Amino acid sequence: MGAKLGEGSLWIKLAALCIGLTFLLFLVAMGAPNWAKSDPRFTDREETIGLWRYCTRPVGGGQVCDQFVDIITGDWLRAAQSFCILALFTLMGAVAVICIYAFVPDFSDDTRLLMIAITLTGVSALFQLIEVATMGVKYQEYFKNKDPGSWEEYGKLDWAFFVGLTALLMNVVTLVLLVFDMIIGERE
Repeated sequence: MGAKLGEGSLWIKLAALCIGLTFLLFLVAMGAPNWAKSDPRFTDREETIGLWRYCTRPVGGGQVCDQFVDIITGDWLRAAQSFCILALFTLMGAVAVICIYAFVPDFSDDTRLLMIAITLTGVSALFQLIEVATMGVKYQEYFKNKDPGSWEEYGKLDWAFFVGLTALLMNVVTLVLLVFDMIIGERE
């Protein structure tokens, strides 16, 4: 029939664990409106932005969030959103293929499936890199548009950016584990 469920490469099982963690971190970062925030040293306005939403804290208290559809932003945000969606689709495929390769005994020696896993993981890492880099480089434009006459940089990166960056790094670790397993498998 095939290999037993307990058999198989340790590297592939670690890759499955890493890609699962990557997917979880990616989803948290994708939905959080905390990729960047206003710097309290330069402004009294408390504001956070994410890929899909922005939030403010009015003077009276509370928090008001709205979708970016309702305000004008630069093309950089649309680019980050687009690559986020592309990363989501390729990452879902990578999770599925890696889990099949790691835990379904009949597919544990299928080199084609391993190559598909490597390709999907690499492409999703590339999409995540473009998404994170775009937000990391261009987020300041959002805050500058709020106060165009100022030379100060009102924004700073917030926790969701670093969660997205961690997801990217975990995706790269997964890719390295997959490639390592392929190299070790060819030697055996």
